[in-house]
Amino acid sequence: MFTYIALAIPALILIYLVVVVFFPGFEFSEEEMSLQGRGKPPAQNLDFREDVQYQVEGETVRGWFYRSSNETAPCVIMATGLGGTRRMGLEGMALEYRRQGFHCLTIDFRNLGQSDGRPRNLVSPLRQLADLRGALRWANDRPEVSSIFIWGASAAGSYGLILAAEQGARKEASEKFLKPRVNREQVASESAEALAWPQIHGVICQVPSLDTVAEFRAMVHRIGFFRFLRLFMHAQRDRARGRLGLSPHYIPMVAPGKDFAFLQGPSANEGYTSLASGDFENRICARSLIMPPAPSAMRAATDVKCPVLIQLASRDALISSDGHLAVVRALDDLCEVKSYDGGHFDLYLPPLVQKVQADQGEFMRKCLASEPN
Repeated sequence: MFTYIALAIPALILIYLVVVVFFPGFEFSEEEMSLQGRGKPPAQNLDFREDVQYQVEGETVRGWFYRSSNETAPCVIMATGLGGTRRMGLEGMALEYRRQGFHCLTIDFRNLGQSDGRPRNLVSPLRQLADLRGALRWANDRPEVSSIFIWGASAAGSYGLILAAEQGARKEASEKFLKPRVNREQVASESAEALAWPQIHGVICQVPSLDTVAEFRAMVHRIGFFRFLRLFMHAQRDRARGRLGLSPHYIPMVAPGKDFAFLQGPSANEGYTSLASGDFENRICARSLIMPPAPSAMRAATDVKCPVLIQLASRDALISSDGHLAVVRALDDLCEVKSYDGGHFDLYLPPLVQKVQADQGEFMRKCLASEPN
């Protein structure tokens, strides 16, 4: 009896994988994976906007550098949310940072927008963190950039904390040079990259996702177990096809009403429509759901040495608040929290974005004023 069961289980798993990977019925129409955005498109040409590119792991990351009227100034590096690109509402925010006296760098993460990377429209937190480390190295070579602020939103909301923690930990490690019986070559090797970055003066987390486990729990609660199971099956199909060298499997990023999509929840479709301009490629590699997550923001918080601003939406139905409380406690006096009356996407859009960015500007000026000469 047990022998039959032992043979049946692998056979059932194999049948399941064959069905999931090869059978039709999992695909979506082109209409479902297109979206007509209503957002304001970026300007065709701006005298102070420079096309930039740099290499990460042999691939090209492309972005825009908005030069401030100040010859030397801090630079805000922007990390946009799930599947977003620099063309999705970031230019308006970059222009406001410039008006306030800051440079600004917006990028397309690899696999997205105009940056390199295959398969297209894959969201990988670890690759995106590597792209931001590349942005910090790029900024270090720019004489007009005096220091850095990192802005991260939504799914990328923890990235600034992680990078600031890396710089804080490396600086602390470098101080071991002053102590006897320390392997200086090892410390130098571990500290080299983060110490070569410009000083990270502060981190801005706008409606951030800070706890991966809490986000999965909230997703299951929001969309229901069976919809989550369906989403997981699509992710397995895409990952298996990738391992077999087959074409990627795409699903819609967002969808109207209760239609199936990667990001399902109140205001998701309306939010992307408001931020995107013109034809938006409304698709994402399904394996993005099960890509290795970024390091824990909670663990990173203990090594952060710079101030942090966390901005929340009081009616956010897409981000779990469970992780925020733990991170705020870990940051203690370094953390400032502000809440705004609105939903997840309202903080990107008028009229609320003006208040949000005014608070960000005040936060950054306070960070600069508190630094020793």
